[in-house]
Amino acid sequence: LLHLLVNNADRPSLRVWLGLGDADGRASAYARLRKAASEQNVSEWDLMKAIHAGAKVNVRALVARWEQLTRRLEELKDLSVDELVEELFPDGDQDLSLLREVALTLTKMAETPQDLFDGMVKALIQPEVPQSPDYVRVMSLHKSKGLTSPVVLITTAVDGIIPTIDREAPEDEQEADFDEQRRLFYVALTRSKDELIISSPWAMHSRDAYPMTVAVEKTFRKGDDVYCRVLATPYLKELGATQPFAERGDYWLGKRGHYHVFADQSEFRSRIDKSWPDLLLFVFPSARREHSAVIAAGLPERLRFHDLGHTCASILIAQGAHPKEIQARLGHASIMTTMDRYGHPLSCPRRPWRSRAGALL
Repeated sequence: LLHLLVNNADRPSLRVWLGLGDADGRASAYARLRKAASEQNVSEWDLMKAIHAGAKVNVRALVARWEQLTRRLEELKDLSVDELVEELFPDGDQDLSLLREVALTLTKMAETPQDLFDGMVKALIQPEVPQSPDYVRVMSLHKSKGLTSPVVLITTAVDGIIPTIDREAPEDEQEADFDEQRRLFYVALTRSKDELIISSPWAMHSRDAYPMTVAVEKTFRKGDDVYCRVLATPYLKELGATQPFAERGDYWLGKRGHYHVFADQSEFRSRIDKSWPDLLLFVFPSARREHSAVIAAGLPERLRFHDLGHTCASILIAQGAHPKEIQARLGHASIMTTMDRYGHPLSCPRRPWRSRAGALL
């Protein structure tokens, strides 16, 4: 309801609403609606409005739900954000308790239903990531901005997944997408403190490769199954001489001693998942990745690439930059990441540091 209140053109929300309460989601009626909308080059929403006004389309099963929706949205449209939260996420409803908790944290900042919706979407799909947990953090490349970890593993680095390009889009849009995804890839590369591992499968089953539109070099059979020989992300080639040789996944595991979870190494070799030999790993020790560039710049050999972010933040703080400017410059997904990491220096008097920073530079 909230999504349809701020954007009635949202097809998934309309589809869910019209299908609720029926075992198959009124699939047949909705299929006829979608086909008619496509033929008339209008949205499903606009076509339902026309049907309600008298247009003839055989979607009678959807009409009652549509009328209920329009009445509900009419009731909600003039409510304040606080009233909207109480109406959509009432206190005492256990099924909605977590959504209510998120919504209540946004009521002081949200001025419109759109603000509330945007805030809830961000809170639900981009939660704050702990800075230094004692467990593995799994996240998107975009979410890794502003974070570091001793070991970083970038998975499924396959051409067609990293990057994912819509080949039907205009050429300039494809180029922009390629460049933006390269930027995110390099953000992920610089998150590691000690070791970076990029994994790329040597082959994928055709039922996985083709739907994901990965780049396929050739196909081959294993028994009754068809597999695709796939290519690693093209961004690896851009690393030049710093790109390491690929290692087979099973060799890498054994070299690191991970067969100790079995009775002995021979049992490890016999029981290891057959997909591992098809997995190629590109392993970058951090010092190897950055050493030559650090030396060429005349900087201390112990300097790591991600240390430059801290240097940048320190200079910006010394110059009196606003926290939001620092967040944007460092690429932090949330202002909370910036404040958690640099909150103490940001709270200190800045004026005396400006001259020192100027003298240093």
